Amino acid sequence: MATKIQGITVEIGGDTTKLGNALKNVNSQSKSLQTELKGVNSLLKMDPSNVTLLTQKQDLLNKSIAECKEKLNILKSTQEQVQEQFDKGEITEEQYRDFQREIVATENKLKSLENEAKSFGSVGAQQVAIVGEKVQDLGNKVTSIGKGFSVVSAGIVAVGAASISAFNEVDEGADIAIKATGAVGDQAREIEKSYSNVASSVVGEFADIGSALGEVNTRFGFTGDELEKCTTQFIKFGEVTGADVTNAVQKVSRYMGDASIDSSEYSKVLDNLTVACQASGISMDSLTETLVSYGAPMRALGFETEESIAIFAQWEKAGVNTSIAFSGMKTAISK
Repeated sequence: MATKIQGITVEIGGDTTKLGNALKNVNSQSKSLQTELKGVNSLLKMDPSNVTLLTQKQDLLNKSIAECKEKLNILKSTQEQVQEQFDKGEITEEQYRDFQREIVATENKLKSLENEAKSFGSVGAQQVAIVGEKVQDLGNKVTSIGKGFSVVSAGIVAVGAASISAFNEVDEGADIAIKATGAVGDQAREIEKSYSNVASSVVGEFADIGSALGEVNTRFGFTGDELEKCTTQFIKFGEVTGADVTNAVQKVSRYMGDASIDSSEYSKVLDNLTVACQASGISMDSLTETLVSYGAPMRALGFETEESIAIFAQWEKAGVNTSIAFSGMKTAISK
């Protein structure tokens, strides 16, 4: 939103308010929707036939159009007031120009969203289009080989093959998650559902998401919402720190088990690790490895988890050999 128009005072629905305040909620909601839509589009590049993602995109486009229309209505409804204030010299020329540009920008954004929604069509239309692309690709390959197939016959064969492939394809990530947990029957379907929910809410490789979710279920014993919440947090933890997510789940869960920390406290441990890494600049893999190796002796010396993490991070940053430093500490305490 143009910054100059925020200070313009208008009357909306009988209430006098700053135009910036009137647009605050709709701008915030529009920004949130666009961020979510961007994430869905990124996932669709890797899995274009995913029904959950296609449904979410359609819903997000519709909501984005509604928010954009609401903003345009607010701007258009106050246009006469702004014109009158400008004519009276109550607002600056710069504010007036910014207001006009905001209307044009909002109209263009609405047009762009409507065109995108029109191009998208529906979830069913997208699935048909994807199958069509596979048919075209396979048909071209058959024709180029020159085995005597005509373009028509190749297309017929391709329709059957591509349709079966497109509509019976199982996500690789879901398979990985199910295999990692050893779940069967209803449990397997529950794991697949949780995988789908996580995969549609975060950005990442499907295989990595499946592996992380399977590891969280195995190590922490979480299912349902708690499984999805924990997996999502570990994935975000990996994004921030650069750590391998599956490896992080293994090491953090092992340390928590050794330290008799309840599984529900994983969020606090991740926060402590993140702060330590960001403050010291050391790698997360190195810090978690040290924590697993020397966490028990540190607890025996009376150090809490947060203190141990901070100490190990500072040692790594200073280039101190942890093994030698710890040996010295034990000797000093003994004496």
